[in-house]
Amino acid sequence: MKLTLNAAFGLFALLFIIPLHSLEAQKKKSKKLKRPSSRVGISSVDKFVRESFNLYDKVYVYDGYHESGKSLTDDDYEILIDVVEDGQEVLASAPDAISSLDGAGVLKQGKGTLQINRSKKALKYSLKTAKKLLTTKPKKNEDEDEVEDTVVKTDDKNPTTSGSSSSGNTTNTLTVSDTPKERDEKISYWMSYDFVPGKEVIFFDNMQDDDYGDFPRRWDMMSGNAEMARFGKEKVLLFYNHGGTSIRPLFKEKEYLPEAFTIEFDIYFDKIAKDRRSSYNIYFNDNLYNPISISTWYPFEIEYKKFQFKTSKYEQVRNFNGWHHIAISYHKGYLKMYFDEQKVLNIPRFDVKPTHISKIVASYYESDKQKRVVSIKNFKIAKGGGKPYAQVIADGKFVTHGILFDVGKATLKPQSSGPLKRVMDMMIDNPDWKFEIVGHTDSDGDDVSNLKLSKLRADAVKQALIARKINGTRLTTTGKGESVPVNNNNSPEEKANNRRVEFILKK
Repeated sequence: MKLTLNAAFGLFALLFIIPLHSLEAQKKKSKKLKRPSSRVGISSVDKFVRESFNLYDKVYVYDGYHESGKSLTDDDYEILIDVVEDGQEVLASAPDAISSLDGAGVLKQGKGTLQINRSKKALKYSLKTAKKLLTTKPKKNEDEDEVEDTVVKTDDKNPTTSGSSSSGNTTNTLTVSDTPKERDEKISYWMSYDFVPGKEVIFFDNMQDDDYGDFPRRWDMMSGNAEMARFGKEKVLLFYNHGGTSIRPLFKEKEYLPEAFTIEFDIYFDKIAKDRRSSYNIYFNDNLYNPISISTWYPFEIEYKKFQFKTSKYEQVRNFNGWHHIAISYHKGYLKMYFDEQKVLNIPRFDVKPTHISKIVASYYESDKQKRVVSIKNFKIAKGGGKPYAQVIADGKFVTHGILFDVGKATLKPQSSGPLKRVMDMMIDNPDWKFEIVGHTDSDGDDVSNLKLSKLRADAVKQALIARKINGTRLTTTGKGESVPVNNNNSPEEKANNRRVEFILKK
């Protein structure tokens, strides 16, 4: 009888206890919240719902990771950090979304309230889950100052070889880390940077409207192989042909560069660029033999004919592994070029009159140890010379689109130091001058948010000038949002020109 009872007990455990345990494990993944299928029709509400569920979708893929102890990659941590940062801002916008329901019809109020409540639930889940997972993040070596770069593809298909779309299954992801300490150091290094962009943007492409795996629509590929990839939150153009890929911006006109212009873009040096050459070359007109060349690997060199910046001591190139900002200014024969905050070329008599960019060529040496990463982003051409003092004397104000911020934030980018230094110099030279700082945005987003953002950005500019020893009583701030556009916001160039900061001289 004892054996029979033991056998019965074992059978009971097999039939009930084990299945119940399996069921418990299956329930660890919570039920996914359903994204609203239709819009309310109130911009601030629809934006809050959209942004909340965008973050929720990013985090839900990690549901159950913490309970199961499943490990995360560096890419995962990068995504979760972004979710926490962005989620706090979205959550702070909830009161504005709720107040915008006042005065709406009964049906809209009911629908809006339901969607806001569901979105807040999704957002709180996202923040709670992301923070919980980030608490298990391993500590980094404090002495490590290099940036990790990887290319992750979701399948083994080859990238596109022309301007046509790929299958859509391939996603390139590059990851980068930049600590607050590193960001502060960058800004301090840029304090002497004096480059000022041209007054009017005539070409701007941050490639945000292009799909991953495609070749960007506003460029022409002349040879080689390149396609869109994701780097953190940004889209970038990734080059694949080690022998060289040639591209050029698309213009209707053959000759589009004026007497005075500026060119800006960002290039990437991967971890092994010190040991395996990476090269970016810019050709003006149809001069096939004399590009402005930027190349790595003993020495690191930027040159145009006999004009050179050269070093084999890589400590002279700060934070070598990562993104670097290139800025070129040309005015009636005088060409200057900056690599990050350093002026690297100073050519008083450039031997050709640039009328167009014939091509930009990116190439690299392959490596058996690591996949190479060669990439560009944020390409901008502007016309007119950056002469703030002349603008103030002639127009009573200095208008610039060279003061740049992180997307949707009031955090100044380091390359904003050029225009800020010029304003500082003007105020030191003219101690009786006072400025009203006016922030403007493009039409993306809703009116209320843009108005607040523009004021916050104007305040950030004021604080940056105060940090440069300008008395704050000489500065006032105003935010205009999208209410005073200089054009129709119909193209990337028009939007870039509307994103501006004005320094209006006060009598």
